Amino acid sequence: MRRRRTNLTFLLGLTACQNAMIPPVHLEPSFIQVSLGDNQATGSQEEPLSFSSEEQMVALSIETLDRNGDPIDFEGTLQLNVRPGSLTGSPYVSVSGGQWSGQVGIKNGFGPTRVWFTENAALGSENEPTYATGVSDPLYFAIPTLGEMNRIDDHESNQLEKEFAEIRAVDRDIRITTVGTNGFWATDMQDEAGEHNSIFVYTFSKPDHDVQVGRRLSLLTGNNQEYLATTQISFPTLEVTDEPAMDMPEPTELPVNLCGATDTLEGYESALVTLKNVQIPDGFGTDLSDEDYEDYINYGQWPVAHTTGGCKWYISSAIPCPNFTPSDGLALAEVTGMLSEVWDKWILTIRSPEDLPTGVCGGTEGPQPIGPARPLPREAPTSWNRK
Repeated sequence: MRRRRTNLTFLLGLTACQNAMIPPVHLEPSFIQVSLGDNQATGSQEEPLSFSSEEQMVALSIETLDRNGDPIDFEGTLQLNVRPGSLTGSPYVSVSGGQWSGQVGIKNGFGPTRVWFTENAALGSENEPTYATGVSDPLYFAIPTLGEMNRIDDHESNQLEKEFAEIRAVDRDIRITTVGTNGFWATDMQDEAGEHNSIFVYTFSKPDHDVQVGRRLSLLTGNNQEYLATTQISFPTLEVTDEPAMDMPEPTELPVNLCGATDTLEGYESALVTLKNVQIPDGFGTDLSDEDYEDYINYGQWPVAHTTGGCKWYISSAIPCPNFTPSDGLALAEVTGMLSEVWDKWILTIRSPEDLPTGVCGGTEGPQPIGPARPLPREAPTSWNRK
């Protein structure tokens, strides 16, 4: 009997020791219930809220639940996200007693847009993440026009960069302006020239036969990217209507004082433009170490200016005019092309020999397909913020 009492005493002592070593229970949510505020405007598919690149506040409340769907007294941090679109404030909220309510700032939502809450043990928590997730009911925003998507203070970005974006087309007059070897350019004709209403659509190879100048697009979606600071849609899904092709307007003449005015020129990016009375700068090609000449050798882009030594534009003509060799001092009454940016350098890609004065192309006959070169220039300037 004495031995049995000793064993019992030992077991009771061991159990008490083990209980003392067990850490406090951390209540972990399995689900997160998300509710929109009672007076929160949500829009609808038929009458969506306006697309906006300005901050809009969304009223929300959440409650954490266990695996049975019952409320759980969770204390911790949840991470926020919005898809599609972007947050304007902190991506974290602190939950106390399993509940939180407040407002979240978002912008650039389009189509059905939802706010997500996730428990992922953020902000250095020692707990293992549960990845419990809750999603709000949708907020319905209008699809952005080309101008709304492109209009932004940072000319090396756009409102939907890195999104799988959709462009408002079904009720807009978006016309194909030029077709190239690896894509095409399109312009929303309902906006004025210079209002950020054009874009290049990269198709990797020559577009389908129904992609023709003057035809209207009723659908345009794809990956939104900034290629060398020029906005592009790649991997596109598009629909061309059966409407007859329209005669496209004349190119927009860019005045002398816009040379180097990047913020203004951004509004003409991917549009058809004309420069008048320019010349290749004196001395071009005489110094083989000159950066402009090196770019010409590597990428076929040569400079022009309105005056000798003045602000420079660049012309890409290698595909339509393979026999043309630019010579210093050559005066050109007019140059037309599709405008693009490469890190603050503004380049006109000509469409055919007719975009240069008669005879300049050196005997090339007939219009040739065009497409912007894909190789990267030597290096980005150190001031350029790579996205």
